[in-house]
Amino acid sequence: MELYERVQEMVRNMADGNYEELEYQIQKVEDMTRKTSQLERQYLYFAKAELLRHKRGKSEEVTELLMKAVHITLPQFDGKTPLYDNLLTFDEIMIINAIAVQYAENRKQTDSLKLGYWLKQYMEQRVLDSRQKAAKYPVIVYDISNWLALSKEYEQAYKICDEGVAFCVKYGNLVMLPLLIYNKACALAELCRKDEAKKYFAQSITLFEIMKLDEKARRATDWCKSQYDIEL
Repeated sequence: MELYERVQEMVRNMADGNYEELEYQIQKVEDMTRKTSQLERQYLYFAKAELLRHKRGKSEEVTELLMKAVHITLPQFDGKTPLYDNLLTFDEIMIINAIAVQYAENRKQTDSLKLGYWLKQYMEQRVLDSRQKAAKYPVIVYDISNWLALSKEYEQAYKICDEGVAFCVKYGNLVMLPLLIYNKACALAELCRKDEAKKYFAQSITLFEIMKLDEKARRATDWCKSQYDIEL
């Protein structure tokens, strides 16, 4: 139970971006799992990878840690090919999504999108736990929208953001809602639909402010002005 609670602390620290506390928890979990099975170290490797990514460590080392984590339970996964016949745990879903993020950071959006759409489809068709789905599905949709934007597929990015926004409203995920609305606005601006874009930029910034995310609100406002000449 103590180990479980430590792992949950790591989960919360990663979600909150509290990397100083995450580093402390990693040390604690590493000490507690020295004599346990590899299965109990899976999330530890995942957390180490996220911490290394935050510290701008080498991309190959981050990917190596992520693959080490996922291979504990999915040894046949090659890092690129979806395993459509496999059941996935929520930890596996988030680790695979993190691998897709690494591909995107290395400008390999095709590989990112292949994995992202696999995970999206899996969660739509096979995940029954509504609480976990409500928390994790919008993250995957948000990441896909980023990768579509990097590939300049703005129409698809707009549509998938719309899906994500509808899901967040239905299931009450207020954390991802303003991010998806903001990405939707960016896609509309790129499609030269600036009046619609301005409306959704304003909505996202208002939500950031309500949630006390003032820095995100400021960056969003500045980006609208500098990138699209939209005053808010």
